[in-house]
Amino acid sequence: KPNKSIHRFKHLQKAYEGGLIPGNVLHYFSAKFSNTLNGVVKYP
Repeated sequence: KPNKSIHRFKHLQKAYEGGLIPGNVLHYFSAKFSNTLNGVVKYP
């Protein structure tokens, strides 16, 4: 389900912002979920 992937990505983003994971890990999952996220999640 797309929503599950989006929820997981947002969780990873929070972990990155909290310094729990490095930026390259967030970037990897960002690319992995890009097809799911495009047009669904808007980032400022």
